[in-house]
Amino acid sequence: MSAALRYCIEPCDVQDSSADAVRIERAYRAPRMRRRFRRLLVTASLLFLPVVGLALYSSPLNQLTLIPQTISKTASVRLLSTHYAERLGYVTITGSVQSLLSQPINHVEAEVEILNAKEQPIGFCSALLPTNSLAAHSKSSFQLIMPSIPGGIAYQVHFRKLMGSTLD
Repeated sequence: MSAALRYCIEPCDVQDSSADAVRIERAYRAPRMRRRFRRLLVTASLLFLPVVGLALYSSPLNQLTLIPQTISKTASVRLLSTHYAERLGYVTITGSVQSLLSQPINHVEAEVEILNAKEQPIGFCSALLPTNSLAAHSKSSFQLIMPSIPGGIAYQVHFRKLMGSTLD
């Protein structure tokens, strides 16, 4: 029986040479080191891969561009700014609006239309402004969150009274 095999089955005799003892010790340590390396590799993979997947999934595939609206002479509100962000399969459009009237406007609703390459609407979302009433000549913010729509290349923002007439 060889010394290495004898070491695994029964303890080594004192009569073994030091070269055999070193060889036996290496043979015993090698599988343990491989197991430790595999555990380390699996742990690193389990921690690293979700981070990479989340980064890839959350990065926007296409940026929508804002199609500016023309302000009519009878407009009651004006769009001041917008910001578009796409993350985890949802589109968030935030911005601010200003009243152009000398009286308050109640229940103002922001609407967003997502447009395709032919500038046809393919998606729609609306939300009320955070304040119940938009005071005269005041500013307010808005935020709309909707699932991202494949094929959308642009968006338009409009304002209207809740279930009523348009304001822009």
